[in-house]
Amino acid sequence: MKPVQEVTMAIKKCSRCELNKPHSEFHTRKASKDGLTPICKPCAILKSQEWYAKNIDRKKAFDKEYNKTPARMARQLAYRETVRDREKARAKAWYEANRERARKASAERFLRERERHYQRSRQWKKNNRGSVNADTAARRAALKCATPRWSDRRAIRLKYLEAAKCGLHVDHIVPLQSKLVCGLHVPENLQLMSPQENFEKNNKHWPDMP
Repeated sequence: MKPVQEVTMAIKKCSRCELNKPHSEFHTRKASKDGLTPICKPCAILKSQEWYAKNIDRKKAFDKEYNKTPARMARQLAYRETVRDREKARAKAWYEANRERARKASAERFLRERERHYQRSRQWKKNNRGSVNADTAARRAALKCATPRWSDRRAIRLKYLEAAKCGLHVDHIVPLQSKLVCGLHVPENLQLMSPQENFEKNNKHWPDMP
């Protein structure tokens, strides 16, 4: 029967906390005889924190000047461009491999954002009833002023009925209220759009706009 060999663990005493600890608790240092730092890792962290607390202004000034050097700025710019190109390529490859999944996630995210927007809008209208009434009155007055006598009201009503059946919005091609133009409330100036397209268009886009 072979004798059992005792396994001895290399121990070193930290010069700061004066505790005996295994070599794994010390950083490596080529200049030392044993190849390890004189203080252990926890003490090294504590020493660094104490130095930073005493020299915080000096450290910030050094970092500010160091980051402004041309070589440093050039390296940062090159790194950002490399990372940006790599991330773009990775995102494109993932999208090509998961096209249906990405489209489904995008549609679900749009529905969630739209519902969240509707909830915030309903809550705001509930808390600001006076402002809502004022805006409604202004909209009604603008609509009345923009409707000429020769306008085909029956055709306008049919437009709104069609939009209600299809779940679309009735949009004025040339907006009724804008800083540059004032469109008319006539059938020729009405179009059916999805809610998302209508929100994106708002009153900032129209044909032949300057």
